[in-house]
Amino acid sequence: MMHDFAITENYAIFMDLPLYFSPKDMVKEKTLIFTFDETKKSRFGVLPRYAKNELLIKWFELPNCFIFHNANAWEDGDEVVLVTCRIDKPDLDMVSGAMKEKLENFSNELYEMRFNMKTGVASQRKLSAPAVDFPRINENYTGRKQRYVYGTVLDNIAKVKAIIKFDLHAESDTSKTKLEVGGNVQGIFDLGPGQFGSEAVFVPREPGVSSEEDDGYLIFFAHDENTGKSSVNVIDAKTVSPEPVAVVELPYRVPYGFHAFFVTEEQLREQAML
Repeated sequence: MMHDFAITENYAIFMDLPLYFSPKDMVKEKTLIFTFDETKKSRFGVLPRYAKNELLIKWFELPNCFIFHNANAWEDGDEVVLVTCRIDKPDLDMVSGAMKEKLENFSNELYEMRFNMKTGVASQRKLSAPAVDFPRINENYTGRKQRYVYGTVLDNIAKVKAIIKFDLHAESDTSKTKLEVGGNVQGIFDLGPGQFGSEAVFVPREPGVSSEEDDGYLIFFAHDENTGKSSVNVIDAKTVSPEPVAVVELPYRVPYGFHAFFVTEEQLREQAML
């Protein structure tokens, strides 16, 4: 199965991962509808974006895993680089609807994967401790090399307890068993007790790439289980200061787990004219 894919300027990266959707087994064997095969490797297909023949796809193998969300991908010489959130031996309870109160042995970690288009060799290296998901970037850099990744720290599969900023130019400390500031972790915004949120969307202060890559804001939904209120939070992407730039209270509850994106007023006007 594949949940997400990535693009570079010239390639698209598709994932053939050993998580299978098997409704027949669910009915006949009374098992979960999902089956994860730990005996098979994970395959990554790199296809030229404007290919007119599927034979042009080049397949790479890496150790067994599953992936929900990618951060970005780009080209580096002969290599195609993918930054993603990799899960080692996924707990099928998290995809079957049987939600756990807390994440236990959840190995969702930020990884860099490299696919050498000339030699056919694939490699990977770990960039974080668990549990990280819903990675976002300054989308002006989609498909091109970028420095910063804005992820979420998970409390369980649907609840985000913090926003985390990674600096890919800094050396990661793979000896750490929990996420904390230092190494390639530049900042963590903790939502506080009983408060949980969603993925953080990066909004540049100025459009384009003329300013610094992290000069902008992170916007995300949050829900306070203590008061029952939901809000939109805006924080400084550069400093990840514990003091938010703005908090806008919402009249209705926003469910956990929703994706979002940001559009400017000009983009909205353009859509209205279509």
